[in-house]
Amino acid sequence: MRTALQVMRKKGEITEDPFRTGMKNVQDRSAPIKLVKYIDLEKSPGFIRSVMLHPRAPDWFSETLSTYCKSNGLNYLGNSTLYKLDVT
Repeated sequence: MRTALQVMRKKGEITEDPFRTGMKNVQDRSAPIKLVKYIDLEKSPGFIRSVMLHPRAPDWFSETLSTYCKSNGLNYLGNSTLYKLDVT
């Protein structure tokens, strides 16, 4: 079974360093990987209005999610600013 990271690496969508980091994270988990159910976004318009990522998410994941959102017509807001202080 190929992981999503392996498919992205083969297509050239991610470079070697993020691939190795991601694969290490996948392989280090003790629990088996569960299959994800597919939701056809075209059949459920308005179900997801926008996508925002955790502020500490790695850059490679932000880039991956941005690409996914663009290809599926979703509004990607980027990383949240939840933990940033606004000192003026």
